[in-house]
Amino acid sequence: MELITMHPPADAAGLPPGVRVHHLPFPAPVGYYLNWWHLRALLRTLRPTLLHVHYATGYGTLARLTRYRPTLLSVWGSDVLVFPNQARWKRRLLRRNLLAADYVLATSHAMRRVVEELVGGGQLVQVTPFGVDCEQFRPPAHQPSTGKITIGTVKGLERSAGVDALIHAFALLARWHGDEPLQLLIVGDGPERARLERLTRSLDAAAQVTFVGAVHHQAVPQWLTQMDIFATLSNSEGFGVGVLEASACGLPVVVSNVGGLGEVVRHDVTGLIVSPRDPEAAARALDRLRSDRGLRARMGAAGRAFVLDNFEWSKTVDVMVDLYRTITQSNRM
Repeated sequence: MELITMHPPADAAGLPPGVRVHHLPFPAPVGYYLNWWHLRALLRTLRPTLLHVHYATGYGTLARLTRYRPTLLSVWGSDVLVFPNQARWKRRLLRRNLLAADYVLATSHAMRRVVEELVGGGQLVQVTPFGVDCEQFRPPAHQPSTGKITIGTVKGLERSAGVDALIHAFALLARWHGDEPLQLLIVGDGPERARLERLTRSLDAAAQVTFVGAVHHQAVPQWLTQMDIFATLSNSEGFGVGVLEASACGLPVVVSNVGGLGEVVRHDVTGLIVSPRDPEAAARALDRLRSDRGLRARMGAAGRAFVLDNFEWSKTVDVMVDLYRTITQSNRM
């Protein structure tokens, strides 16, 4: 396998044996245009059976300019949910990239519908969901009782993440139950952190809210096991793998009803789905889980079973492998 990038892998040592990394000379964002000749020359040398491109904007543009066949283009979220709504030229660029690919892959049915609307039915889109390593993400063998209810999230701190709505919801909950020990853990970092920290202070919640900052993905299970309830109140979400990781750890979840989040939560079974941008509705859902330990346990157990049945890593890898096999066989004919 050949990995071609202008973004060096954060953990190249962790790549599987046999993966060779090729670095394109020009960095992003100009590299999405200037590297086309270098990529085309490299592909002529490597002659891969297929080219799998990730992210429909930057690398999707580079792949279109290269014109290699067959090309698979995976869309991941903001590239189709946010980018085309920022300007007309961005929408046109994205549409050209999508139509230039031989195959388009989306991680959720919600994103597939968005892509199909963008291209007007001019492209077949297949769903290849994220998977979760359920050995890495699993409930702790023993959960010590701290007497404190901890609500948490793991998100990049960006506008679309809806962490401000979560902070507002938590502040309401803390106000309703001022005599109870409550905590909010926010795991992740991003450009909105300073604004969100100011928000917690303005709501008199700073003492109960902990901003953990960015953590390595391997450390995420350790933080999840410190939580009693997991929440994602995004304004825009392509899939919601973080929710599945929380469910795999046996946590009940509260999510907003946007994008692919409805596909990773069974309402009233593995968690609760609330209206987006509605902190009061989120606070009521969090309060329901706060007050009922048995409900938290039942939803957490159902969530893990749901992930094992539908999103366990080996099953989703099989979906991709079968797709690769189908494409390679069809191109030999």
